[in-house]
Amino acid sequence: MKNNVNGLSVALMCSGTIIISSTAFAAQNGDIKWSGFASASASQVSGGIEEYRRRFENGKTEYSNTRIGLNISAKISDDISVAGQILMAGREDEYAAHADWVFITYSPHQLKNTAFKLGRIKFATLLNSEVYDVGYAYPWVSVPSEIYDFTASGSQATYEVMSGANVSYGSYIGDFDWKIQAFVGEADSGLGTVDSLIGSVLAVNNDDLEFRLGYHQGTLVEDDGEPSGGLVGKLGELKEEQLVGADKEVTNLGVIWNISNLRISAEYVSVDWSGGREAEQTDLFDTNSYYVSAGYRMGDWMPMITLAEMDEEGGTNQESITLGVRYELSRSTAVKLEWQSIDIAGRAEPLYVENEQGDKFFQSGLAILAEDGVEDKLTMINFSIDVVF
Repeated sequence: MKNNVNGLSVALMCSGTIIISSTAFAAQNGDIKWSGFASASASQVSGGIEEYRRRFENGKTEYSNTRIGLNISAKISDDISVAGQILMAGREDEYAAHADWVFITYSPHQLKNTAFKLGRIKFATLLNSEVYDVGYAYPWVSVPSEIYDFTASGSQATYEVMSGANVSYGSYIGDFDWKIQAFVGEADSGLGTVDSLIGSVLAVNNDDLEFRLGYHQGTLVEDDGEPSGGLVGKLGELKEEQLVGADKEVTNLGVIWNISNLRISAEYVSVDWSGGREAEQTDLFDTNSYYVSAGYRMGDWMPMITLAEMDEEGGTNQESITLGVRYELSRSTAVKLEWQSIDIAGRAEPLYVENEQGDKFFQSGLAILAEDGVEDKLTMINFSIDVVF
């Protein structure tokens, strides 16, 4: 549900200059609207966690996936609008509020169904990348980490946000709506800044089916003359040095299919590296990741199963199976409970990750990979209450 608020309240909540000035102007016409979301989440890990002791204590409950967000939008004129999101999340500097994204949209009436966005924009390529933090929008406690892991140890398949420009055009064919987007800019990854970012996304959907095909490429660059990734340890240093200056190409394909009460979703992502400081070894970090998930709606209940895998050319492999259930408390609140088993096999040296979350164990993904030849198996119990308002 959206509500009108006055310009002063919005200005106090927003730190972006564009949002403050624009919403103050729009408030005179009563065009400011807000909405939001929140997730209270808890996870507990047990099993073989020898390689994870720096991040997580066996049997300890972890709450860092808890978060709350507030979205503000304002219509400045018939063609121009602004939007922003304030986010507080446990994975990011102990719930410090910050502007997650903020952008201006220009939709000229002369170009029907066309929109131009400029600013800090949510990355649009994957099925769930634009709603990554909105737990109510998907069936799991958190989206599968084999693809949606933004840390340095993840697949590097997507980003939380990008800074740049996006143009989109949409229409319909028969019962299907479709929209194509093209974008340019830069983004922060677990390894550092990806510059010269360019890509496109095609989304097609109707009431029962959603299909998304995307491609983007960019170059991992140095920040102030140094690799900016949060990797420490032997493998981490090598990985940074090898990949700095490397070009990355990402292709993704996703589908959600509702067949009566059955919900099936699947995504596949391929990440290819080339060039870099040690070009002959760069392709060792190529990854192929996927998940397949099925859930069955029974009134307010939906039990589900998810299989996922991330396979890196150089040896790192993560596989998981997740059994879960979602219960709709209301039209805006869902409760979820999951049991997850994760198998990890790694490289010859362990990979330790330092990032914005400090010593937190995971950011919707695992922060330390096991040694080569050692298979670690973790069991996780995840619980969340997700709300939209």
